[in-house]
Amino acid sequence: MSTYQSVRLACRACGLEQPLRYALTINLGRHPALEEEILAGTLNRLRCVECAEITEFDEPVAVIDFARRWWLTCFPKRELVHYRALAVAVRHDFVQNILAGPERVHPLLEDPWQVRLVFGLDALREKLLVWRSGIDEAALEALKLALVQSEPARAFAPIMLQSAQDDQLELRASDGVIVLPRNLLSAPPPSRFNRDELLCDPFVSYQRWLIVSEPLSSMSSASTILATPRSSAPSRLRDQ
Repeated sequence: MSTYQSVRLACRACGLEQPLRYALTINLGRHPALEEEILAGTLNRLRCVECAEITEFDEPVAVIDFARRWWLTCFPKRELVHYRALAVAVRHDFVQNILAGPERVHPLLEDPWQVRLVFGLDALREKLLVWRSGIDEAALEALKLALVQSEPARAFAPIMLQSAQDDQLELRASDGVIVLPRNLLSAPPPSRFNRDELLCDPFVSYQRWLIVSEPLSSMSSASTILATPRSSAPSRLRDQ
């Protein structure tokens, strides 16, 4: 099943408070329409009735798809600096609820799972787009790292895949949209890139080479979430 909560969210432009029913946990097998909301960029976003500005509710979202073996945890962008600690927590969450979970879950382990940690709804959208497009995650992250090395100013904002066709990729960077031939995914990676390091935990992103990860503090919203039983895991396993 998928679970929701309600909140009053202030428009980032005019300040008008409006109700938003946001998804906290998502079972894509049960609610495929939510996958389309993620890809359309409308999930957990509010369009202001007064000024039409879009405001994002940047809070944790847990996503699972049993058929496709997807286990995705999306934390707020502000928690990116804690990616190492959160990657450990996400893997533990998966192990506890799938590998050590109820007996009825065990047959699903015949195929490997994609266990991933992302930060922000745009990164969640990108991960689904990458998987649905059959793109090699490591090759894409190597390409992003090469783009940063060619223009260091791009390090100040995440590079995101916007669309993928058979012959080209469209990415958004801090200096605008970049359209590249898809066969660049087969190009040799930059010298700083290490595939084994990239895939060593659920945070599969070139940003791991650009950010110094900090320990979780007691003031971190992620720390609060990890200190209590997560509602995401039980709900992900119910009614699969």
